[in-house]
Amino acid sequence: MPETGDNVFDGSWGPVGQMPGGSTYKRLLVLLIVDSTKTMEGEAISQVNYGLQELVSELKEYASQNMVNLELGILSFTNSIRWELEPTDVQQCYDVVHINVRPGLTQYGVVYHELNKMLSKERLLNHPGKQAAPVLVFMTDGAPTDDYAQDLQQLQKNGYFALASRSAVIMGEGASDPKAHAAVEKFVSSPNMILTAGNYTEIINSIKLATLHTIRNEFPDEETERREEDTPLPDDIPVDIPDGIPGELPVDIPGGIPGEL
Repeated sequence: MPETGDNVFDGSWGPVGQMPGGSTYKRLLVLLIVDSTKTMEGEAISQVNYGLQELVSELKEYASQNMVNLELGILSFTNSIRWELEPTDVQQCYDVVHINVRPGLTQYGVVYHELNKMLSKERLLNHPGKQAAPVLVFMTDGAPTDDYAQDLQQLQKNGYFALASRSAVIMGEGASDPKAHAAVEKFVSSPNMILTAGNYTEIINSIKLATLHTIRNEFPDEETERREEDTPLPDDIPVDIPDGIPGELPVDIPGGIPGEL
């Protein structure tokens, strides 16, 4: 298992939006991790399943438009893990994934243990083309009930995890639970990459936003957020907006993946 300091990218890795062009499709692994404990029963898990269904369609479109070989994996967890979908080319995902809740406690440790095995050189460096850093999206409705510290420490030594883009969606009552936020912050790349869905109606959109924003590297960094908060723009500065979509400024983006400069 690689350590954090190892050269795991081997010169051909990077976030999708920052990768150089090439004739070979870039390979991107997207892993969705879903809490399937009994507290998710009813409307919560139903909305998650609807959200996953819509997300798969959007991921197929994204992969086609941006020359990405996107592999999607879906992992559910309680105090055990279950692969609802082994990592598969998203274009080959024909059957709708349907996650059912099951008995068990909310234990983050089993997820971290499985990810530590999954994120390996053998699994991620077996592609002849360019590699994008993995995308991990964690979805839960509450704080963990286990002592996951040791499993998290081992995972944090994994170079592929350290270089992955990691976001989260906290749903239901967990959206306002400080303990849930504190625990999830240890997983994500940055605290601003946590979305909340306190209402069930927000779950579908939050799942899609978290995943697609992470893939496209569209979450603002913390320094940008601080600058925007500390230096508000005056309302009286004239802005010359060209014809087209209101508020859209001219940006010269070369061919390839949106956001690639």
